[in-house]
Amino acid sequence: ALQRSVRALFAPASMFLSAAFVLLAGMTLPGLIGAGGQRLLRSGLGLSIAGALATATCGAIVSLALAGHIATPWPLPALVDVHAACGVLGWILLSLVVVGRVVMPMFQGTATVPGPVLAAWLGSVAFGLPLAAAVRLAHAHDFALRMLLAGLAIAFALGVLWLQARAPHARNAPLRAFWRTGSIALGAAAFALALGHGLFAGALAVAVALPLLACGMQLEIAAFLGWIDLHRRCGRGTRLPPVQRLLPDADRWRVLAGLLAVALLLPAALLWPSSPLVQASAVAIVASRALLWWTLRGVRRRAARFLADADATAVSPRTGGGP
Repeated sequence: ALQRSVRALFAPASMFLSAAFVLLAGMTLPGLIGAGGQRLLRSGLGLSIAGALATATCGAIVSLALAGHIATPWPLPALVDVHAACGVLGWILLSLVVVGRVVMPMFQGTATVPGPVLAAWLGSVAFGLPLAAAVRLAHAHDFALRMLLAGLAIAFALGVLWLQARAPHARNAPLRAFWRTGSIALGAAAFALALGHGLFAGALAVAVALPLLACGMQLEIAAFLGWIDLHRRCGRGTRLPPVQRLLPDADRWRVLAGLLAVALLLPAALLWPSSPLVQASAVAIVASRALLWWTLRGVRRRAARFLADADATAVSPRTGGGP
């Protein structure tokens, strides 16, 4: 619809967009409400689901307004700003913050973020984002919204770097590198946003910083889930390969190198626009995602190879001859 300006496609696009996020909320919220303990974690995840629904709602309204199906009392640039703010801060970054409090000590050996600190950050999002969004929609300047996003993003980035620097039992060097470089890129994007360079800040945050943070964690979780799947298939008494064999560190470093190529080329293409730089950054983005996909598939390939070898070992004594 956006590429060809096909008016008839905007309404179904909005419908599918909204339905996907409603389904996400329907799958997630009952478990969060029914679970016990970890109140801050559950509250933060519930708040991020609300941010995702707000993002989808704003996107659907913008789509319908672009097609002329509805008229909005707000200017579209302001609505797009609120849409982006809800998506980046109220959904993705908020999810990373609340999950990071659990997984950073587990996988990186850092200390745990104190509960009051996390509660203050979550409260800033819960109360500050709707207020700043309302100010932006009231035909006002975008200063409040920009400063809120920049301030909370910088707080997150500095918090990650501080926790890593003071980690009592630092481990998992690839994951720490993913989160360190992602936090530095996020901090740079936040400073660019505070200075009013919205396009540069958006590209650096959405295409560089957040993929570094999310993909680093995705690789760790995929390998762990692969090991759990092997444990379920093999049962007790079978010596399983360690998680590092299902996804070696060398593979993780290669994915990081691919994402860092994007981190160099994309900002360069924005600062010095030229056809070769733009094309090179586009190729780097596609290649880095293809490398990520191939690396994740490697967990399944190694697990299948282990199962095949285990089956062959179990069968060979019975078929080796002799009564």
